[in-house]
Amino acid sequence: MATTVAQKAGVRRSVSSGRRDLVVALATVWLAGGLFMDGWAHTHVPSLETFFTPWHGVLYSGYAALAVSLVPGRLWRGRPAGPMRDWVPAGYGLGLLGAILFAAGGAFDMTWHIVFGIEVDLEALLSPPHLILLTAGALMIATPIRAAAAKRPLRAGRGTSPTPASDRTSPASTTDRTSPALTSDRTSPTPASDRTSPALTSDRTSPAPTSSRMNPMPASGGTSPTPASGGARLTLADDATDLAPTGNEMSVASTGDATSVAPTGDAMSAARAGVGGSWTPAADVPVLISAATATAVAAFFLDYLSPFTDAPAAMDGYGNGPAFGAAQYLTYSVLILGAVFFVWSRLGRVPVGLITVVVAAASVPNGVFDDFENLASQLWPLAGAVIADLAVRAVAVRRPDLVPLGAGVLIPLLIWPTHLIGVETSVGVAWSLELWSGVVVLTMLAGAVLGGLFLPRTRATADY
Repeated sequence: MATTVAQKAGVRRSVSSGRRDLVVALATVWLAGGLFMDGWAHTHVPSLETFFTPWHGVLYSGYAALAVSLVPGRLWRGRPAGPMRDWVPAGYGLGLLGAILFAAGGAFDMTWHIVFGIEVDLEALLSPPHLILLTAGALMIATPIRAAAAKRPLRAGRGTSPTPASDRTSPASTTDRTSPALTSDRTSPTPASDRTSPALTSDRTSPAPTSSRMNPMPASGGTSPTPASGGARLTLADDATDLAPTGNEMSVASTGDATSVAPTGDAMSAARAGVGGSWTPAADVPVLISAATATAVAAFFLDYLSPFTDAPAAMDGYGNGPAFGAAQYLTYSVLILGAVFFVWSRLGRVPVGLITVVVAAASVPNGVFDDFENLASQLWPLAGAVIADLAVRAVAVRRPDLVPLGAGVLIPLLIWPTHLIGVETSVGVAWSLELWSGVVVLTMLAGAVLGGLFLPRTRATADY
């Protein structure tokens, strides 16, 4: 069952239920499992000379399961009334596009194999039909993350920053008694009294001020907001765990030269809640599975640059020497941080356990290609990832606006030294102190730059 949400005045979009997002996420695991089985076959079965293999069977059956799970319920029931955007759940459109592209890529892949034969090693990762399948798969796999983003009660867009409010306030819903003003960019909220929340207004409605002092956040207690005529609407369905904003989709408070979105509690509780305070850790499970699967698939296609499986720090003469090894650490730092920042940019927060599952997906599955030869260098980083999860969460509680920068620095700082501990305990680190420590610092600097690109613009950061 899906809920509906008015994104603009008079326009409704359906959003998926948490149960459906979980089904889609589990189907992505099936698809990724088939991919790694097929990759194993390409490296362990040199006589492989046909497209029709058991491993391709698992891969393409996983695709079929995922594609079926993405089909809107109304289409299955034969009642797709109205324009497509009315019956395709928010966040699922690109997934359906990916399903169509994957089917075309599969036909292209079969034709390629018939005409040119079966690729091996690096050729298989860079084959054009395989890269098309990668692109299509990424669109499908990221669907639960986009769907979760569509259900956010508050969305911090570019040029905005979260501002903590009282622990007693919560985002506006159909049941909450206290809520921040939901206004558009052109509306200045004005409370009627100290105990009354401002009215919800449309883009063209500006309430007359009744007080000389503007206070966009309501006091404790108070009455429920009453939408003005033509104003924004929030609609909640019966199995609902989801609430989404309308109009310009944000409750904003003007703070000097910056516009800030005002979540509640520790600046994350509003974003965590599907509807008011109904959020539970289980609600993030589809997002975590999707992020892990997407990272694993990306790592699959970047296996030739994986420091987890190659352990370049153990060999002075590896590849093109330490320079190539440093490039491997940088590449996988960008991969891991990219996955974390993608989720953060969509949800406005880092779900509990996200960093751990992303690092695990980047480090462990690729071991199937070399029979887990350097397993210690793949498992030790998980200890650093758990610590990074806790550290980034502490940053989010105290300074939510600095989460991207904090994650960009803390994740490389914690996962690469623990990875090197694994290398040392198994085969030994051959690099000099200056070299391996310099690589750690280099990845931290790269992470700081990437995180800085995601920093919201606030008065505190505008002058820097």
